[in-house]
Amino acid sequence: MATPLIEIAEGDPRLLKALVRFTSGFNCAQSTLFAFLPDEESEMWVAVRDLAAALGGGLVGLGYTCGALAGGAMALSRELIGRGLDKDQRDERLRAFVKDFGCRFGSPFCSGITGRDHESEAVQERCRFLLVGTIRMVDAVLREVDAGRHA
Repeated sequence: MATPLIEIAEGDPRLLKALVRFTSGFNCAQSTLFAFLPDEESEMWVAVRDLAAALGGGLVGLGYTCGALAGGAMALSRELIGRGLDKDQRDERLRAFVKDFGCRFGSPFCSGITGRDHESEAVQERCRFLLVGTIRMVDAVLREVDAGRHA
């Protein structure tokens, strides 16, 4: 039996919104990215929806880079640019993020985390927790960056 979304999100409305999107048909990359975008149905939101459409299931279901990781890296990159980090600083943070993701979830690859049966309820449950974990990881990096800027 699937864990209720509100329980996975631990009451966080932004995480719950990302989970609802995921369970309503958006892929993991889109759902992760949307957690960091304002104004649903804005021009940017629609562009991101369309651009990230192929990233689910490890790139069109082939099991390559996890879609939540891809979406998280894209969101983190955008946020770091917005905070004025130069390319070397961003690359350092992004490399650490990808490495941390692989350590935390056992692999940066969809197939290494979930296997290849993306339709099973067990895999969908795992993906819901991955989505939340990835968003929280991005938030943690941003808090660290912001703390360093204000120190």
